[in-house]
Amino acid sequence: MSDYAAFDRYVEEHMPAWTEELAEICRFPSEAVNRQALRDNAAWVADRLRRLGDDVEVDVVTIDGEDVAPLVLGEVGCAPGIGPSLVAVQHYDVQPAVPLELWTTPPYEPQIR
Repeated sequence: MSDYAAFDRYVEEHMPAWTEELAEICRFPSEAVNRQALRDNAAWVADRLRRLGDDVEVDVVTIDGEDVAPLVLGEVGCAPGIGPSLVAVQHYDVQPAVPLELWTTPPYEPQIR
């Protein structure tokens, strides 16, 4: 039988840091029209991957000469260009926060309830 207690302890010990990290990324006002927030969000993700030893680059996708969105590219667990790669594509834009009067707390300021 597996020792789930060790797993439970690991999760309990790390949950505060994981929760804060999730709150950090939720603080980016990365609406599609806010190009700087999108770039900042991508840089945040790239930094987290680099901390894990990942070889990461951030590129900006353009369409018809206009910046559309940043893209984070990296290889995890293998030498660049060799072996299996993990490819994950996410979007960083969120729904607009308006109308603001419908919020019970400020958007982009996560709260645990």
